Amino acid sequence: MTISNLFLLFLALSSALHISAIVLKKECFRRITKILLIPLLLGAYLGGTGTKMPLPALALVFGWLGDILLIKISEKRFFKIGLCSFLTGHILYIAVFIQALAKINVPVLAVSIAAAVLLAVPAYRLIRPDREMAIPVALYMAILESMSIIGLQLFFARGDMAGVFIFSGCLFFMLSDSLLAYFTFRPMVLWAAIAVMVFYILAQTGIILGLMRV
Repeated sequence: MTISNLFLLFLALSSALHISAIVLKKECFRRITKILLIPLLLGAYLGGTGTKMPLPALALVFGWLGDILLIKISEKRFFKIGLCSFLTGHILYIAVFIQALAKINVPVLAVSIAAAVLLAVPAYRLIRPDREMAIPVALYMAILESMSIIGLQLFFARGDMAGVFIFSGCLFFMLSDSLLAYFTFRPMVLWAAIAVMVFYILAQTGIILGLMRV
């Protein structure tokens, strides 16, 4: 077993323990397992074969900081800083995707931008952020959709498993962050707490596994 696969095995174990902690409402154990997830994924990325790009590692670090800050999601200052941290991670992923993109599929780009705009308006109305968070949430949604649009370009340009993993990761980020945004302004329910973390783990893992194949 390679070092990378060993880290992925521990990531799967930690993920299962984390979801179990959410189900069993073991708050202390949930926090501990949550802060282990991204370092294990980072270990898998750095332990893989081939030359490693620094930006994905940095994106994971910002994601990890966001995880830590959002442990206290009920406190707005932590939520705002955590949002900025995840936003920075997404921007870094976008930069990596652009570097890996050899050509642009113009028809797909036009359709995906139109679809993003059509989806963004009802999604924003559904989330209904308060006045203080209206602009930050709108900006975050724009960056998240931009990442997915470029991820879709990689999917069509490459036509391999790297593109599949990357675009799938982008879609899982859309699901995870949309649920999190919705329930940030409402009481969190158990199924949503589980779904947010399952989608988030799949998102980060999918993108990193894809970039390891680029």
